[in-house]
Amino acid sequence: MLLETALSQFLTARKAEGRSPRTLEFYEENTRRFIDYVSAAGTQGSAWARATVIEEYLSHERARGLSERTVLARYQALRALFNWLKQRGMVDSSPVDSVQEPAYRRTQPLKIGREQYLKLKEAIPDGPLASWIDHRDRLIVSLLFWTGLRIGELLALRFSDIDGHARLIRVALGKGRKGRLVPFPHEINAIIERYSETRPPWPYPEEIFLSNNGGGGARGLLQPQGVRQMLKRRCNSAALPYFNPHSFRHGFAVEMLNGGGLEMGILSKLLGHSSVKMTQHVYADWETAALRRAYDQAEEAISSEL
Repeated sequence: MLLETALSQFLTARKAEGRSPRTLEFYEENTRRFIDYVSAAGTQGSAWARATVIEEYLSHERARGLSERTVLARYQALRALFNWLKQRGMVDSSPVDSVQEPAYRRTQPLKIGREQYLKLKEAIPDGPLASWIDHRDRLIVSLLFWTGLRIGELLALRFSDIDGHARLIRVALGKGRKGRLVPFPHEINAIIERYSETRPPWPYPEEIFLSNNGGGGARGLLQPQGVRQMLKRRCNSAALPYFNPHSFRHGFAVEMLNGGGLEMGILSKLLGHSSVKMTQHVYADWETAALRRAYDQAEEAISSEL
């Protein structure tokens, strides 16, 4: 089978499963790099389905100066492709099974702390003189920090997804097309109310986050890039470094683990991860305060018995 044909059929199957455009883009981008490599190397027939070819390809990508994370992404995309080919009976076995997963030394993700979040929020005007855009931006940064929602999940929210009385947000379609419920603090109800009262007229009342038309009105739904631009502007006004939308998700997770002592299993559900193992993989290394607190309590109990 031609590798180009294999990739096309693989992507079609993933699209039929309902995978997000971003996931499809990940698979296509990282797998197409492999196609370009074997084509340039003049690999004949089905020789591309060999472990040695994949190892040479990953070594080539590393030699190009790509980051460990990018090389790992190349490997993960090929693993998914070959596993699918094996399931469909198009190859007898996956050559990726014989290839060692590339090393990836994780670094601490960019995260916004509670003090930085408060400074950012307080720098956004509030009260009678605040505009609807100010109230919108306060709502965005508050929800990002206190719910850990992904930017796409946040912007997809409708007013009917928010239960102010129960203080619950229904995330209808998260990553992997899985829904979940996420609580939020009392204070956010007041921010939602102020935004709702000042928001300009819009023909679709269920849609929450609107973009500014430059003249005080709305011109459409706010897009992820618009949120990033807003955060750059607001962070600059607050004399803070730029915190991207995902840094709020990391900040939420670490604050809940360290400051709130939240169990990893509960955090996993709040974040919409597919498993607790995934949450541990991302955040276990930074659960330092919770570990230290548990250690100190145990040490104190032991010392009191001496």
